Amino acid sequence: MKSTVKKNPVARIAALAATLAFMASLFVASPIVHEAAAQPAPAPAPAPAPGPTPPPAAPRRTALQNPLGTSNINVLVGRAINGFLGLSGSFALLMFVYGAFTWITSGGSPDKIARGKKIFTYATIGLVVIFGSYAFLSTFINALGAAGST
Repeated sequence: MKSTVKKNPVARIAALAATLAFMASLFVASPIVHEAAAQPAPAPAPAPAPGPTPPPAAPRRTALQNPLGTSNINVLVGRAINGFLGLSGSFALLMFVYGAFTWITSGGSPDKIARGKKIFTYATIGLVVIFGSYAFLSTFINALGAAGST
């Protein structure tokens, strides 16, 4: 059975962009990558002094540094959420610009004006839902006594 309801292309694009923004925030927007790349290169070992060779030293143990900077899962989740919030705000700004462009270039067409207004409405609703849920969950978690974990 085929559905006769026309799907909203703006909503489909917004859902796809939100999914991509969330996935990108996990890999790109986190400062973890930038901190790991900014580590200075180790200094070269000094040349050995001429003379009798010393006895062989005990094998050195290598230590791996944590590239994430922390092993606390709460901090990592907090970084991912902050990255997602930054990207969602940027995406909402782009949707507002797109809605304004649609409205301005409508040429008086009521359909295009309505489309521009819908884009504004959906972008505003999206921002309210995202930041409202963040505020609610942050308040709820802090009330349970986990303040300062993110």
